[in-house]
Amino acid sequence: MKKAFALIFALTLIMCIGLASASAGSSSDPLISKDYINGTYKDGVISEAESTISAELGSVYNSALEDLNDKISSQTGVKYAAGYDSVTVQSGKYLYVYTGGSVILNSGGLNASANGGTILNLTEGVEFGGSSLAINNRYFSAEDTIAIYTATSTSSCLVNGYYKISDSADIEDPTDPPEREFDSNTFIDVSEGDWYYDAIGFVYRNYIFNGIEENEFGVDIDISRADFVTVLYRMAGEPAVSGSSKFEDVQDSSIYYYKAVLWGSKNGIVYGTSDTEFDPETPVTREQMAAYMYRYAIYADMYEGVLDEDRYLTFPDHGDISDYAVEPLQWAIGNGIINGSDGLIDPQGNAERSHVAQIIYNFYSFGM
Repeated sequence: MKKAFALIFALTLIMCIGLASASAGSSSDPLISKDYINGTYKDGVISEAESTISAELGSVYNSALEDLNDKISSQTGVKYAAGYDSVTVQSGKYLYVYTGGSVILNSGGLNASANGGTILNLTEGVEFGGSSLAINNRYFSAEDTIAIYTATSTSSCLVNGYYKISDSADIEDPTDPPEREFDSNTFIDVSEGDWYYDAIGFVYRNYIFNGIEENEFGVDIDISRADFVTVLYRMAGEPAVSGSSKFEDVQDSSIYYYKAVLWGSKNGIVYGTSDTEFDPETPVTREQMAAYMYRYAIYADMYEGVLDEDRYLTFPDHGDISDYAVEPLQWAIGNGIINGSDGLIDPQGNAERSHVAQIIYNFYSFGM
């Protein structure tokens, strides 16, 4: 009986679809109007999609511009052009155009190189692989790029974004923070000879960690879930991120870990303790830390397999590892990133700041 009913229903539906397709219909009855679907409805969907994409890209761009402005605006000699500045570069001098900026050569001659990045010829829609710029073409500095243009003759050009004219080609990237000094006097709880001394020096110099106070690192303090994802976010270079947090306990966009949690959850690096809660202040466990590090390595294209797949089995408490963390801990222990504590993995134990600093140091030291 059910099969017969289903068959009748299906045949009736097919007849209705056929009649709807044959009918001219009208916008007041769009469900049976093929012309409406192919015209007004389709155009509306495309328009709405374009608006959504444009808003998302605009949000990402504005966030990136804000971060870049914070890093560059205080640098000596660096200017910002919201539109295009008319700039003259004397022969033998250098024009620097930073990420997000572009240059159009009107006259003269400029030779280009990229400081560890990519220059795009937007006029031709290709990556620029030459040296001499073509007149009236627009050259764009892509992400993490400082485009260096050498004037082979006095040159007139239009420049937008952040730029600088210099006498020297040996200029530091103004987006890089100044070098931070570290020694045995930096923190009252970190002394030369401590097992974590080199690791804390590394994470502090590289702005991965700060102290809990100006002169205290907090070596024995458990690190929270929010602080650990903030560490990973700094390791990633604090990339621009848009949108809003899905976690009810991470809604204040002004709090220091908001962008880090948003970035981590959007990229599948961290998860909440439930669909709606992140528990930012709860200490991160050692197995959670391993899982986050493992996912970060994949995200950052730094994952290179496992050197010793069975090493984690030598720890007597390996059976205490949660299912989701077995592969991450196998990776971390097998590559010497995590070496255990007092002969144990202690997967459910909390991670202290000194231990996390050592693990981050190991992560980079082992060439991951």
